[in-house]
Amino acid sequence: MTPPDRDPEMEQALAESAHALFGGTKPSQPDQGARDVFRALGNAGFIGLGIAEDAGGSGGSARLAGLVAEVAGAHAAAIVYVPQLLAAHAAAGVGDREHTESLVAGTVPAAIFFDDGAGNALPSPTALDDAEKVFVQHNRYPRRLAPSVLSRRDDVTWLGPDWHDLRLEGVTASAVEAAAEWRDGLALSHGISAMAIIGLAQGLLDRTTVHVNARVQFGAPIGSFQAIKHALADVYIDILHTRALVLGALDALDRDDPDAAHLLSLAKVAADGTAERPRRCLQAMGGIGFTWESDVHRYLKQALRLRQWPLPHLTLRASVRPTSLTANR
Repeated sequence: MTPPDRDPEMEQALAESAHALFGGTKPSQPDQGARDVFRALGNAGFIGLGIAEDAGGSGGSARLAGLVAEVAGAHAAAIVYVPQLLAAHAAAGVGDREHTESLVAGTVPAAIFFDDGAGNALPSPTALDDAEKVFVQHNRYPRRLAPSVLSRRDDVTWLGPDWHDLRLEGVTASAVEAAAEWRDGLALSHGISAMAIIGLAQGLLDRTTVHVNARVQFGAPIGSFQAIKHALADVYIDILHTRALVLGALDALDRDDPDAAHLLSLAKVAADGTAERPRRCLQAMGGIGFTWESDVHRYLKQALRLRQWPLPHLTLRASVRPTSLTANR
């Protein structure tokens, strides 16, 4: 499939609409969580981007979905949009029209689960119930989706000694064994999560830039000091380079390039590196960056969580290492 010619004006309008939505939509009640946002996303058609209309989606391309994921990251809402979008793609990918339509509409909030082939369910970071509560990584390779657990959480138990090693228990082996293959699942997850990381890094950089230009020390804004402005310039350059790489890989997926999966793996490795860069923003923010009153922790936590999903960073990095290397080189 050859993707349609890109329309920069349309992409800009889409990004502006996404900024307005993520910046203006708030839960109506404290216990409502992200559900109001899901419905707003569904009404805007954002959850169905990249899914054919005859399959229950909004049409468009993976690139467009990635652009909205980037905006979601810029508003620290990556763990709201990314799981819902990918869950809808998963349902469409396995031909489950009923789930696809409900997920695209935003009426059924969902987490997305990968199976490693050994009965272990690997959920995505998610905003269900508590945006800071649920993150899971695992050292096994995710291979396929169990659609029967797409929108169910009432029969599972969350356990986690710390955020580095949370696991989901209660997903039965029979649900995993019945899972259908989702051909582009891992590749698309790499691309969408990579774009969300870029948005998170840019959002944090924007807020840090405002702070360092307003914070005065020794009679000058601290942003004028080389130690600050050079570090933040490095973050900005890294974001630009990684963004171009990820968008190019998503374009390859849209045109069914046989190398798309490999390109998206490489792009996600680059984005994982970008997820580490915002630590410099934390340093530039000084003491306020370590407080809960600051938004720094929201961006940094989500970036580091997505760095470990859908594959742990080191596992993914090892998987794209050239096989021609020998022990003697």
